[in-house]
Amino acid sequence: MVDAGAKVEATGPPNLARRSETMAVDDIPKIVFGKEYFLVDPSDAALIVIDMQNSFIATDGLFNVPGGQEIIPAINRLVNGAREHGVPVIWTQSDHSPPAGGLILDRSPLVKYRQELWRGHPSFDLFPDVVQPVQGESSVTKHKYDAFHGTDLEMILRNLGKGTIVITGVTTECCCESTARAGFFRDLKVVVVSDAMASFTNEMHVQACDRIDLHFGRVMTSLAILDVFGSGHEAAMVAAPVGTATS
Repeated sequence: MVDAGAKVEATGPPNLARRSETMAVDDIPKIVFGKEYFLVDPSDAALIVIDMQNSFIATDGLFNVPGGQEIIPAINRLVNGAREHGVPVIWTQSDHSPPAGGLILDRSPLVKYRQELWRGHPSFDLFPDVVQPVQGESSVTKHKYDAFHGTDLEMILRNLGKGTIVITGVTTECCCESTARAGFFRDLKVVVVSDAMASFTNEMHVQACDRIDLHFGRVMTSLAILDVFGSGHEAAMVAAPVGTATS
């Protein structure tokens, strides 16, 4: 005889309304969220480097991200690997100058008074230790956290014939996650690179990776992505250990 608990499990998805607040992402049944739903095809992919600018990465930057400089080696390896294997690289930079800066200028008054992250101000420039864009690579200037909002990013991807985006940069929970969500909403396959993103705290980084892994895409390491770029395909699902710190 099948007991009551087994019968409920067999006849429909479990009720998560009463699940523990401490339940781990990996404990959520895949019958509810099927996370492993695409393999990474490098011929379909573009690498996006988000906002590796002086304001976020320089030690004296207004929005200095702890660990921001630590992810530079991983980003540089990914950029060089993408170039070597014909994967397009797309760069974004935040420009919060008026009028496009909008409410960000009120939310962060120093952005207004110091002209921080305004085009033409040193804080806007890419941090010099990051591999710099080369001729033929697309650069997107964005005025909001989401790199798709009010930019040509979607058109660039469509014209390149790319349906998979591999996201790196800063910050994990803000511009990277906002762009990941927006990409998913456009039916793009989204991958974020756990050791090539950084946030203001490790907890924020981990939580953002968990949200993306659960709802919007996949979380992988830079080594896994480089292996996919080099081999030309992803032979099997290789997920990053979500819940770990950046390297």
